[in-house]
Amino acid sequence: MTLFAAETIEQWLSDFVARGHRVPKQIRMVERDLDVEGQEDAGLVVIELGVATTGTFLERPAHDKPDWNVHFMEREQEITATSAEVDMIAAELTMIAQLAAYLEARTAEALARENPA
Repeated sequence: MTLFAAETIEQWLSDFVARGHRVPKQIRMVERDLDVEGQEDAGLVVIELGVATTGTFLERPAHDKPDWNVHFMEREQEITATSAEVDMIAAELTMIAQLAAYLEARTAEALARENPA
């Protein structure tokens, strides 16, 4: 697998789901063109939340570090939720944190294979 290729990130997402993590409505990888010579396309991981319909995505800010940033898009309207809905939102946010940590671990492994010490 090529590092940062769509197939790699999609496989990591499949592996995350296969480990039994509950995911919201939809989680998918979207390719983007970095337009930087010598760098491959990277993916955005888009997450469609169930209760809070805030646009959410994860991305790698740099190719030389394993970090993944979580972005919450701006909303035009406030969210009103019951206590049960807040509990579901909390579960979704926990899953997003777990996914970011999982992607960071997989990225760190891949970077170590690409650049052995």
